[in-house]
Amino acid sequence: MSPRIGFALRVLISVGLLIWLARLLDPASVVEQLRRADPTWLAAGLALCAIQFAASAARWRRTAEALGVPLSRRRALADYYLAGLANQVLPGGVLGDAARATRHARTSGRTGPAMRAVILERASGQAVLLLITLVLLVATPAGRTIRGELSELAPPLAWSGILVAAVAAVAVLRLRHRTGFGWLTTLVADAQRALLARRHAAFQLVLSLVVVGALCGTFACAGRMLDVPLSGQELVVLAPLVLMAMLIPISVGGWGLRESAAAGLFAVAGQAPETGVAVSVAYGLTTLLAALPGALVPLLAVDRRSHPA
Repeated sequence: MSPRIGFALRVLISVGLLIWLARLLDPASVVEQLRRADPTWLAAGLALCAIQFAASAARWRRTAEALGVPLSRRRALADYYLAGLANQVLPGGVLGDAARATRHARTSGRTGPAMRAVILERASGQAVLLLITLVLLVATPAGRTIRGELSELAPPLAWSGILVAAVAAVAVLRLRHRTGFGWLTTLVADAQRALLARRHAAFQLVLSLVVVGALCGTFACAGRMLDVPLSGQELVVLAPLVLMAMLIPISVGGWGLRESAAAGLFAVAGQAPETGVAVSVAYGLTTLLAALPGALVPLLAVDRRSHPA
């Protein structure tokens, strides 16, 4: 598939899902809830986004240093803001990360380690997101309630998991045919060195917990912003479930997928689906607003050297 076709398909998926939701639900209700947004909670969400960017950049910097391609603090934070903005507005949700990996590879002169540093940094965060989701569903009253409601969806979810696994297996086999499994061996070795080694593991875990906590907190702020009648615990439990829908790289910045997941999950929690869509849109706009400083990065004299000044 050509890049242009892939680009168009992702745009169509996001637009199509949003149109489908608009036809299925009451758009006027969503707009009315957004109009009542509390700016105080918006400011709180933006502050949490700033914490998330800082912790994510520190995690990338730590991973890169462990792989022998160090970054300055300023460079890591600036590039992460730029990548965050690109992920929000470009199809797939990973093009910004691919671009920061490419820029780092160019300045460091070591393509492989620079690329793997970004892959491992993102993968470690997603693994912690999954772990926190499972813990919240098992260990909190709100999580157990939602888990019980979701248990009725177990068969279709299982088939979805089988389908995803099959697609992943085909992709791995095609990659093996082209390049062999040497890349996977190297990636595992780098993961052991940068993420699991004793001197890095605790630091990496803490940073990932901060990142996921800030993201879930931002989602909870979006709920409070719209005065949603759910407790803070319920919003925090729903947050990672909604955010995991954004990990599927078939849309533009998660738009459409995130709102569809939120509509269903809020209905499971006893709320109107329109409320879930409104909270999801408020979250998306908050994170987009928080990433806007990334647009200034190309205009700034950011240190482009691979090593700290």
